[in-house]
Amino acid sequence: MAAEFGKIAFSLKTNIYTAALSKKTIDVWGSNVSEVTVLLHEIEGILKDLHNSIPEMEEAAENYVSLSQQTSASAENMLASSYEQARKLNDTYEIGATLHELSGI
Repeated sequence: MAAEFGKIAFSLKTNIYTAALSKKTIDVWGSNVSEVTVLLHEIEGILKDLHNSIPEMEEAAENYVSLSQQTSASAENMLASSYEQARKLNDTYEIGATLHELSGI
């Protein structure tokens, strides 16, 4: 009977040890799940903020495109004006050269 009691006691100690290890493992797993849950909530908040800022970014991009188009058009106008001024300067030079020839100086 003492041998049987010893086996039962040993089995009980083994089961208690296994249960303690299982509890420790479950506690660690639960802690990891909690950490991941917190991270997921943080990521969710970041994604919501990003989602909410998309309309502002779209508007800023549209404004940038509009400003770029206006700048490009303005640069084209300045270039055309520059060519026109160069043409007028050349015409004036030719008139001056002709007048100089006619004056005989």
